[in-house]
Amino acid sequence: MPLQRSAKFSNSQNVYIGLDVHLKQWNVCVCQGGVCRKSFQQSPDVGALLAHLRRLYPGMKYYSAYEAGVCGCSIHYALKASGIENIIFNAADVSQTHKERVRKTDAVDAAKIARSLANGELRCVHIPPQWRLDDRNLLRLRTTMVSDMKKRKARIRHFLHVNGIHIPAQFSSGHWTLSFVQWLEDTASADGTATGETLRLMVGCYRQAKAELASVEKRLLAMMGEDRYRDSFTLLRSVPGVGAVTAMTVLLECGDLSDFSSADAFCAYVGLVPDIDRSDEHDGRCGMTRRRHKTLRYMLTECAWRAIRTDDYFSGLYASYTRRMPPTKAIVKIANKLARIIKFVLRNKHKYVRPK
Repeated sequence: MPLQRSAKFSNSQNVYIGLDVHLKQWNVCVCQGGVCRKSFQQSPDVGALLAHLRRLYPGMKYYSAYEAGVCGCSIHYALKASGIENIIFNAADVSQTHKERVRKTDAVDAAKIARSLANGELRCVHIPPQWRLDDRNLLRLRTTMVSDMKKRKARIRHFLHVNGIHIPAQFSSGHWTLSFVQWLEDTASADGTATGETLRLMVGCYRQAKAELASVEKRLLAMMGEDRYRDSFTLLRSVPGVGAVTAMTVLLECGDLSDFSSADAFCAYVGLVPDIDRSDEHDGRCGMTRRRHKTLRYMLTECAWRAIRTDDYFSGLYASYTRRMPPTKAIVKIANKLARIIKFVLRNKHKYVRPK
């Protein structure tokens, strides 16, 4: 959905609810008519909240907000289904006094949220539809599994080191080839001690995890072949440097980007724009913004490095940038351009065409 601002209250029939949500309990602050009416704690239950509101504020319109975090979007959709208009916001958007900053409690946080919501100060973050959230779970499982694979590899190499097992020179590149894994298994089989048995079990766990990762990736690729993703996935793969994983990440995290009003909005969401520090006597930029989609920014930066290696146009563009700025800034500009191309090809339903 496009970024939305909370509606500023002008009607005493509107009730604004600030929610500080946690796993075991919610802190709730209710504002109505510009006044904080009540603050309380409750179990994490939308039904209980709705019953409370209907009992004390019958016939009114309910608006709520909570900050983006570990609770995800499930609470948002439960609130919407119950008739409560809800937004999820970035915590940095909430204004606070010095006293609120130094005396931070969950109750204070809920009150700040309710006040900012009623004053129209909050912007809703991008919230995917429920069906895409369901599909995205598989992608995020893959991300977790890839991270686990790296840790498994590091643990095996550490195990070899502390037990004095030297890796042959032909495997010094660090790549986990089939021959390297076979050498690990042969080494474990040749050692009749508990050390060999431990190594055998560790390699077995690695093989099992690798097979499970391959199964998840196969399912994700099959998903990209479904009608709702196929055309957009093909368009994204036409962009230089964009591989299958990046393409499916864009689609499952952001859809076809129609929720973003412009390429600038998409670049800002990813985090490929600078922070601004401007005042009367100072006008400067402070590097890349800290507000970002961590995964997409990393992936598009990697795509930029790949693009300058494989595409003549981007290679020349990078060379021209590096003549007037450091390479790190130049690669961010390439990533920003890729993000704009991604927005363009998805909006126009046309494959990327290299500039002449």
